[in-house]
Amino acid sequence: MGFYQYLLLVLTTNALVTSISQAGTIFPRRFLKNFGNFTDLTDPHFSTRWTIVQSENLVNLFWVDMDEDEGAIAMPLELSTLVISLPFDMNILGHIVRKVEVMREGGIRSADPDLPWDAIPLRIEMFDEFTPCPIRYRLHGQSLSVQWDFGYKYCQNGTELSFQLKIYATGRIAFIYKKTPFENLNDTQIPDISNKFGVSYQYNVTGTNDTFLLGLQLKANETDIKSNTIMFVRPQPLCMNFRNSSSCLIDSKNASIPLSCAWCPRIGICSSKQDFLQNVWNDNDCEPPENSDPDNYSSVLSKRSREYNMRSKVLTVGILVSIPLLAALVFSGYIGYTQINKRCVFGAHMKAGRMDSLTMVK
Repeated sequence: MGFYQYLLLVLTTNALVTSISQAGTIFPRRFLKNFGNFTDLTDPHFSTRWTIVQSENLVNLFWVDMDEDEGAIAMPLELSTLVISLPFDMNILGHIVRKVEVMREGGIRSADPDLPWDAIPLRIEMFDEFTPCPIRYRLHGQSLSVQWDFGYKYCQNGTELSFQLKIYATGRIAFIYKKTPFENLNDTQIPDISNKFGVSYQYNVTGTNDTFLLGLQLKANETDIKSNTIMFVRPQPLCMNFRNSSSCLIDSKNASIPLSCAWCPRIGICSSKQDFLQNVWNDNDCEPPENSDPDNYSSVLSKRSREYNMRSKVLTVGILVSIPLLAALVFSGYIGYTQINKRCVFGAHMKAGRMDSLTMVK
């Protein structure tokens, strides 16, 4: 590779990393080719898309040096979990999350018991051979980074396993594996490490007994995890993420990736009718009668228009009432100012007259 090509690659990389740190943007596929081979995966319900890359350079770009970073905070060793309050709104499948719980054995989950969501890069089931080192985390801009280290005898002789999770306000995630105890985790049976890891969200359909497990659950003994491996997890646009009829029918069409969604008032779900909720839609008679607006878009739009018109009328009336009052206030202020000015001028003339009289007397 020539010098100028290398320089262009470095500059492009820095620009993309800056974008990532601010908004959680994931590298495009054509750029990842510069870092070697990568693997694309998706879950059965198409709620997340995964890209797995093995590259030391790419890992170094995302890895947060907790030893040198002054903003890194250590989790007390006596705690098995730690709740972190986020200074930003994190979007998890249409839910706004402000608190997450860090687990000592590895991974994070929502601190809200009503939101069954977790993200687990790896999980240590029992602290037999491997024992945990201090967990450290850092909040920076619109992202949270957490690092887990494990080793023998509480890492007195260094670490054997080191990985990080980085999650952005957009809900995008990076699993970063800096150091593994063997060349590849799928080649060795390590009883301490759970075989299952990944991202999961249990979606319970309101008004029904239907439950769906969204996200991708991977197996350590079937996945290439070695030192300097990184996994990008991107939530995919879903109608399910829109929680009311207005957002389902209107906001979904105006999203960055427009969706064609329909609202089922009977059970309160938003679906494309072709997604994983298709059977739920059919089983609960969500399809509207013939000769009716198929997704009630017109009525919702009309309601929004009426609300907008009402706000416009209130604003217009407020302006019309305020203008005369403001004019009267300005006019009265002007009158008061002129009266005071006249008095000042008259007083100045009187004082000048008295001074002239005194001069004449002298």
